Amino acid sequence: MEGAAATYQSATYTALMLMPPKDKWDQIQAIRKVHDKQIHRWMPHINFLFPFVHPKHFDEVADKLQEKLATFPSFDLTFEKLDCFINKSQCIGFTDPATEPTTALNDLLQQILTVVPFHSKKTDDFHPHLTLGQFKGEPAVRKFIDEQEWTPINFKVTEIYMIHRDGKEAPFEVKKTIKLME
Repeated sequence: MEGAAATYQSATYTALMLMPPKDKWDQIQAIRKVHDKQIHRWMPHINFLFPFVHPKHFDEVADKLQEKLATFPSFDLTFEKLDCFINKSQCIGFTDPATEPTTALNDLLQQILTVVPFHSKKTDDFHPHLTLGQFKGEPAVRKFIDEQEWTPINFKVTEIYMIHRDGKEAPFEVKKTIKLME
């Protein structure tokens, strides 16, 4: 059927994400070394889709995403402040992105979902964040936030990444880069 979106098998060892440029990692990684048990598996990132498509679909999906996003404008992102998610088993400390335009991350996700519709994620369920660590209980995560001397990190988002890992304990690696319009 012409115009119908393809269906892709998903995989829990792949993701579609954005990450800050490596020259912006120092402050983030210094905190993650102390507080994030996933630092050796994940680079600093904001996930759009996890799980993502099976690696056998990477070439096809990368081509479709590149075609779709070639006219999506690059945008400014600032990690301005720290915040947290609180749940019964653990609390997550993170930095909260602000973008210009303010809807850039949700707009980008909407465009992505036109290419990769298998995913159940909806933009109203999307809470973009960059995880800095896991904490046992609300008092611990609140103390972490209060004690950090956070300096805002700003960069232009010009690309997103398809990543993959080659085993449960292996670190993720960038396999495909999707460029936005500059």
